[in-house]
Amino acid sequence: MNQGEWKLSLLGVIERVERINLDKSGRNPRYKIQFHVRPIEVLEARDGMELPEDDAAVRFGAIEHRYKNVTGEVPVEGHRVRISGVATGIIPAHVALEEIEILATEH
Repeated sequence: MNQGEWKLSLLGVIERVERINLDKSGRNPRYKIQFHVRPIEVLEARDGMELPEDDAAVRFGAIEHRYKNVTGEVPVEGHRVRISGVATGIIPAHVALEEIEILATEH
């Protein structure tokens, strides 16, 4: 991690998943994936960190092949997850995804 970066880990529920093809040529698909996660519990964060207001989701994103999917199952809306990544700032707008683990499905 670089100076100013810190680890954010939380338990939460996936509210939305976005999968964006970054390849403009159409020949070599390469996807960026973003998980919008509504936090339930913060497991690890820097002192003074604040979550977005009004129960807004925290966005975790990465190039699809660069993060670790612990369960191997594809995370979708409604899954309760343990998720972690590298953040900057006091209220992180976007977190660089490192790892995600599906714990259960919310009903």
